This record gives sequence, structure tokens and C-alpha cells, in this order.
Amino acid sequence: MKKQPHTLVIGGTQPASGKSLLTLALANVLTNWGATVTVVQCDYHTATWTTINGRSSHEWQTDIQTAAELDEFWLALQGIQSDYLLVDLASSGPTHDNYTWLWNECWLPLAQQIILTYSTETDVNTLLYQDLGALQFSMEYTVTNPKIYTVLNQYPAPVAVHRQFQTRHAEFAALDLQPLGMLADARKHPEQVLADATQILTKLVA
Repeated sequence: MKKQPHTLVIGGTQPASGKSLLTLALANVLTNWGATVTVVQCDYHTATWTTINGRSSHEWQTDIQTAAELDEFWLALQGIQSDYLLVDLASSGPTHDNYTWLWNECWLPLAQQIILTYSTETDVNTLLYQDLGALQFSMEYTVTNPKIYTVLNQYPAPVAVHRQFQTRHAEFAALDLQPLGMLADARKHPEQVLADATQILTKLVA
């Protein structure tokens, strides 16, 4: 029986929150560890696939708008041979008709872990509340229970912000939301990004 890749979905509906940087940094660390990685960047019109195996990589794109295209996309996800699948979701997701279908049919049945990513440019309490509400609804529908984490970028105390949210919103206690800290600003501290990603991955695989 084919081994399924370890699937990590990086989401959250705040634009420019650092999702893509986090995805690329995690992929970089995983390949440094000797793992093979497939990255899927989903903007809800198209999916861009990148497979990384050692020093070689291959990239292609598929459309995911019609019912037939979505079915083909689902089949392609089942055939991934990599050790890890990293899914980078565009923040515009809820505005697209296929958003809920992709969560229910693709991401949640595959995902072992989900990281919701935000930065100081937003009211994290409002967006995280909305995102968790939609996610909880789909988890109940699909009877799935992935581990859910937050990465709060550019916050002076991201774990404290996370804990404050948990105190205010006990209705999400069953989700066992866990903080992963933050990723350094690549423009100010590029040398720190991979170190932060390594620390995040170490927590995820512990």
C-alpha cells in the first residue's frame, strides 16, 4: 500500500500574512533534512505544483474551476509520492465558490496539521475567529480532526496573543489550538527565517 505524504496546510484569510514565505521556508528545511516535498499553491482558479527531490525540482500548473477540473485535481492529490505535501492557500479563499469543496474534499481528508497565519496588520481576534468557525464547521462535516496551530508574524509576543484569544473564545477549546510562534521578517532578518522555520518544524514533528 502506498504511503501517504505527511500533509500540512498553511491557511488563514489575511492577505500578506507571510503564508507563502512560511511554506517556502518549511520546504527548504525539509529538503535540507533529506525529505522529498510537494508544494501546492492554491489561488482557487489555478493550483501551482512544485515537487522537490534533492537538488532537482519540477513545476506545473492545473486549473481548478470546473467540476471536471476539481475531480482531476482530487485524483492528482491522491497520487503524490513525496514525503511531505505543503499546501499554501490564498487568503481570498472564502470569496470563491470552490472554497468549501476544496476544504471538505481535499484539504481536511489529507491534512494532519493546519497552520493559520496572520501578521500585525490585522485584528487577529476577528479573522482567527472567522477562520476557526468555518474550519470547525467543515471538520464536523468531514469528521476529521487535524492539529491546528497559529503563526503570528511581527507580534512582540505571539504566544501571549494566542493565549489571550483562547481565553476569550472558549467555544474553540475542543480544537486544542496551539501556538508555533512567528517567522522573522525576511526583509529585516533574512538569516533568521530558516532558523525560525526549523524551530516550527521541530515542534510539528515532536
